[in-house]
Amino acid sequence: MEEEDVSEDERSLPDGSFDGRNTKQVDLFSEIHLNQMKRLEKQLESVESEKIVLSKSLKEIQDQLEKGKSAIGFVQSALVGIGSQVNALDSLKTQTCERVSKKSDPSVSTGNKMA
Repeated sequence: MEEEDVSEDERSLPDGSFDGRNTKQVDLFSEIHLNQMKRLEKQLESVESEKIVLSKSLKEIQDQLEKGKSAIGFVQSALVGIGSQVNALDSLKTQTCERVSKKSDPSVSTGNKMA
C-alpha cells in the first residue's frame, strides 16, 4: 500500500535505480534554470561594470563642473574689478574734460565778468 502513495515517476526499478523519465525532465529543467542563472549572472556583471564606468564618468564630470564654477567665479570677480576700473576712468575723463573746458572758456574761469 505504501507504493500507491509514491507517484509512478518516482518508483525505483527492481535493480534499485530510478526510472529515468522523471529525472530526465528534472535534469532538463535544472539545466535550463542553470543556463538562465548563468546568463543573468553575466548580465548582472556587465551591468555592474557599466555602473562602475558610469560612476567614474559622473565623478569626472562633477569635478569638471566644480572647476568650471570656480573659474566662472574668478572671471566674474575679475569683471567686477575691471568694471570698477572702467567707471573710475570714465569719472576721471569726465572730470578732466570739465577742467579742460573751464580752462579754455575764459568766461567760465573769470566768473562771466565780461558782460
